[in-house]
Order: sequence, then structure tokens, then C-alpha cells
Amino acid sequence: MAVSDDIRKQHEKVRKKGFKAGVKYFWDYYKIPTAVVLFVVILVVSLVRDMLNSKPYGFYCTMFNVQSSLESGNIGERMEEEFTEYSSLDETKYTCYIDTTAMLNVTGYDEITVATRQKIAAITATAELDSLIADPTVFEMYSMAGYFMDLADVIGQDGLEKYKDQIYYVDQAAIDKAQEDVYDVAAEESEGRYEWYDDDAAADSQDGANGDDAEPAGEDNTDGTENSDGQGPIKSMQQLMEGGQIVLTARDEFELPDPSLMEKPVPVGIVITDAQYLEETGAYSGTVPIYGVLANCSRPAMANEFLEFLYKDN
Repeated sequence: MAVSDDIRKQHEKVRKKGFKAGVKYFWDYYKIPTAVVLFVVILVVSLVRDMLNSKPYGFYCTMFNVQSSLESGNIGERMEEEFTEYSSLDETKYTCYIDTTAMLNVTGYDEITVATRQKIAAITATAELDSLIADPTVFEMYSMAGYFMDLADVIGQDGLEKYKDQIYYVDQAAIDKAQEDVYDVAAEESEGRYEWYDDDAAADSQDGANGDDAEPAGEDNTDGTENSDGQGPIKSMQQLMEGGQIVLTARDEFELPDPSLMEKPVPVGIVITDAQYLEETGAYSGTVPIYGVLANCSRPAMANEFLEFLYKDN
């Protein structure tokens, strides 16, 4: 007997036994294939829905080393909601993202710092990031790397006059020279010419590789990967500050760079210590927040609106 005839015969027997028998037959023989099909359908529908509902960024700002007493995520969510309402951002088409979780130590390479640097490099390369707020040490690092746009192209001459006593300048000539030095070092590296390398340096390197200088587990390592009690990765801004992994510049120690001493001064930042919104949240209590717009920012008008938003109650 052909297989098709046998299947037809079985179906006929089930029909004669009634509805309950049909359901039981279906469940016994087809429950697994049906479950697989349903799972695939649900997965496809979910993916399609997420793709249709996902919206591109209409504004993206990163705030480094936030130290508010509130949870960082709550500050970011609150700012996103209030800025979206304040600004001209069309929330039906775009989304606003303000990242207040970024922590960066400019003097070390702990796991958090490495991850943060990689993320900033990635979102800058893809032109997703519009602006950032940072304490002086972080802002100086990125400004000397040429990350920022000339503020004259963002807030205009009127804006520069408005914030004239708060403008952070960098010397473009110094940046160009630093970049030339990097290229020179890269060229020397490719040719294997390092005059400073000697046998003593090689021996020190080998000693380090063998763990001769390793610190005992649980002590305050300079890479910031363990707490003082040895309980694993440091995750909070408070722990990083207490452990000395992140040192913020005190307000009374900060001085604006003097453009008169520069060969090619360019305005790239605004000191926003007096911004009402930051004072209310305590996001940079005790240190100096500086606002800058990324050099490849595609939404400078929105970045300017965000600056106005920070001062909206002043």
C-alpha cells in the first residue's frame, strides 16, 4: 500500500471517531512541527515590528564622569524626556539619547576606560554622537585629539559674545603638531627604529610579563579592575573616585586656556558650571563641566538647542 493511501486511511478513521479524536491525533503527531512554525512566525513578526518601530537618533550627547547623587540612568532619562519636549525634535521620527553612564580615566587603561574609549571612537566614526559634556581632564584629551567643531559654526558670533568669559580655546597649531608627531612615531614603528629601546627596557618588560611587579589580589590596582576588598570589577563612579582611578579637577584649581598665548586659537568648548540644569542635578558638583560639539556633528542646530536647554531657567 502506498504511503499516501495509508495516511488517507488513517485520516478517515480519525474523522469517524469525532472531533476529540481529531484533536488528539493532531496533538500527538503535529505538536512539535506546529510549535516550531509558531515560534518562527512570532520571531519574524517581532523582528519586523522592532525594525519598523526603531527610530534614528535626532540628538545624542554623552556626559562623562557624572557624579550626581541621583542614579545616572534616571538623570539621562529625565533629560531625554525634558529636552525632547523643549526642543524641535520630532519624536515620532527620531529619538533622543543622553548617555550619563560613561566613565573615563585619562591616566589609565582600566577595563571601564578601555570600553568607554572604544565606544566613543565607534559612535564618533559613524557620526552618531553630536556633543559631549566632560570634566576638564577628559575634555582636554578629546580637544587635543581634534574631536571638536569650531563653536562659531554652532552658536555663531553672537553666541561667542554671549559666552565670551566661558569659552574654552585650543591651539590648532599645537593639535597639528601633535598629529604630525604621531605620524612620525608611526613611521618609525613601521621601520623598527626606536632609539629609546634597550636591553634594560626589554628586561623590565620581561619582568613585568613574568609578574614580578604584580600587586597582591584585592589591593588598589592602578588599572582599576578590582575593589579594595577584591570583590571584582569597579562599576560605580563613586568607587572609581574613592580608589583614585578617576581624579576630577576641582573648580578652584581650573583655569581657562588663554587664547592670547596660542598661535591659532579655536573656540571648541563652553564652561557650563552655571547651567541651571546641571546645578539642580548635581551632575558635576565640585568640578567644571565643559560642553563641546563633535567635529563631524550632522545636527549642530540641535546641539545648540541642547546648550540653550541647559540654561533654560537662567
